[in-house]
Amino acid sequence: MAKERMMGTTQITDMNAFASTVKQMLEQAHPSADVEIQEVSKNNNLMLTGITIHEAGSNIAPNIYLEDFFTEYQAGRPLDEICHTIEEIHKRTTPDSSFDADIITDFSAVKEKVCYKLVNAEKNASHLKNMPHRLWHDLAIIYYVPVSVKPAANIASITVNNSTMGLWNGVNEGTLYRYARINTPKLFKAEIMPMMEMMKNLLFGMAGSETEMPAGDLKGMPPLYIATNDRRINGASVLLYDGVLEKFARQIGGDFYILPSSIHETLFLPAMPDADDGDDMAELVREVNAGGEVAPEDILSDNVYFYDSKDNSLRLIK
Repeated sequence: MAKERMMGTTQITDMNAFASTVKQMLEQAHPSADVEIQEVSKNNNLMLTGITIHEAGSNIAPNIYLEDFFTEYQAGRPLDEICHTIEEIHKRTTPDSSFDADIITDFSAVKEKVCYKLVNAEKNASHLKNMPHRLWHDLAIIYYVPVSVKPAANIASITVNNSTMGLWNGVNEGTLYRYARINTPKLFKAEIMPMMEMMKNLLFGMAGSETEMPAGDLKGMPPLYIATNDRRINGASVLLYDGVLEKFARQIGGDFYILPSSIHETLFLPAMPDADDGDDMAELVREVNAGGEVAPEDILSDNVYFYDSKDNSLRLIK
């Protein structure tokens, strides 16, 4: 790996110069690869600088975003360490085989893989003009085709836009929704568990343990539950799964609030009798989103939802 001597002792202060330098260092380390930098439009209309390492013989590679690395560099992390981390991410997340781009033109080859996810409708208004979608409260349901679901890696996928759908003769948004409604729960199974149990699993690696920690087992801890999928990616979509909300309402014996913590998970909070604190929770969600606790591209909504178990209905609390 080339060292920081490329830049001497000069501190890089510009994101474009940083990306260019990282690109040069990766090209030296991978002379047979095609290293590219591109601006990528992400969720919530956020533009990020991505770098890809296309190895010889492979036509697919993950975009690795440089903004956080630039922040680390400004804080003193050496460039060679940053490039090494980028190489590790590339190795860990690159699919094992090349993607056959021709199959995307054949709907019969991908129909069993079409999935859906939830995004903020207002923040993605410009994107939604160019892709099949349907509105769901203040959110939008959009569609994608997983290319690789490699363990311990992000999900490589192709977002379905109008051009993609135009390749599929006779396929419309309704068709996509029907398949996604079946495929998504199969490929990404719903998980709802007490927050304390989720924390136990993450901190101590005890997933699958028969010992359960009841929700709210710490004094003063609200009985929060985390709703996501088994990959913890785009897990807010479990709100759309058939029967998930009804089953949880039966489990707790009543109504509950849904706090949209991110596109990857939501929080379920059982409603207390005679309590009307939805407005306070909505304000809390807005403060968390504005305060930077959630990455800008992961923000789902500033609003809270209330599930009424009496008529199995969901309403938005603004």
